[in-house]
Amino acid sequence: MEIRNVLSNESYTKFKAALATISPANPDEFKYVVIYLLMGEAGLRVGEAVRLRWEDLWYGVVPANDIRILAENTKTRVGRSVPQSRELSAAVAKYNKHLPYHRVDPHAYLFAGRYNNDGHISERAVQLDLAQYSYKILGYAIHPHTLRHTFASRMMRRAPLRVVQELLGHKSITSTQIYTHPDATDLDQAINGKEETK
Repeated sequence: MEIRNVLSNESYTKFKAALATISPANPDEFKYVVIYLLMGEAGLRVGEAVRLRWEDLWYGVVPANDIRILAENTKTRVGRSVPQSRELSAAVAKYNKHLPYHRVDPHAYLFAGRYNNDGHISERAVQLDLAQYSYKILGYAIHPHTLRHTFASRMMRRAPLRVVQELLGHKSITSTQIYTHPDATDLDQAINGKEETK
């Protein structure tokens, strides 16, 4: 099965459109929507997403504007806060609203494991679901890191490199530069765009 490293704008739009058709009335299925948006809209690693607790996205019953990612849950041991897009914030609110139990413990994992509600969903479960789901929607499988990679590539077109580094939680700017992927629009702009005036 072919794995893509980064999605084009068209493929990512198609993927998100398919996610939008999944009903939050089924939290077991909808949690994957939220996880995929955390990676694609906020650039989280899969390990960071599955280890989120309610208190990392909510202040009591009020949703937070930022996602708090603790240093202990990151690959680089660098904590950070990432703003939530409107789309992601709305998905988190729907997920919370449709859970079959009343959420009372802010320390509880956002995405409980299937067999152990005290633990979080496994990274492997997310990998398998995403591979199957993306194959059905796009015709090829993607890995969780593909969504983070796609996020990073989009951000590289919108923000300075240093900002993208902060969003991704990289220690080194060199790690961030790996995500530079010019597309056809970038190439056209380079040839036909106006020259910057100093």
